[in-house]
Amino acid sequence: MSSVDDFFAAPAAELVDKLKQLHDQRANIESREEIIEQLLEVRAKQGGEVAAEIAALGAAAGIGPLREQILHVMETKRAEDVWVMAPMQVHDELTKRGNRSVKLDAVRVAMTRMAEKGDLERPRPNVLSFALPGVLDAIPAAFREAVGLPPR
Repeated sequence: MSSVDDFFAAPAAELVDKLKQLHDQRANIESREEIIEQLLEVRAKQGGEVAAEIAALGAAAGIGPLREQILHVMETKRAEDVWVMAPMQVHDELTKRGNRSVKLDAVRVAMTRMAEKGDLERPRPNVLSFALPGVLDAIPAAFREAVGLPPR
């Protein structure tokens, strides 16, 4: 079956069989995915250069410490001239990158704690948006005014 027309023309039993095959393939892939993630966790816990490499590479693939994943998202989006991000935007990006298990609330809590520690900055108090440290100083005045940020 290579097109939608083939699916429409196929008998129901063939479609059910095809769906079962896809479910089996997904289960197999998810099982292998879990094993590889566990292996990476074991290696990361050993520390040293391997742990640093896993953290850097894993963040891009949506695995590893949530903090590293959030920073990676914000750094790559910053390169696209995205100055400030809300947890929902970061969550959506993490999901696109393969982290299907992260919850929006976990991203929000992590980003709030990161801001408290100075790993992120909040452009405005009581507004759930964040930026990388120092980025707020680089935001052009016209953009600041357009989005309601205070002048620097």
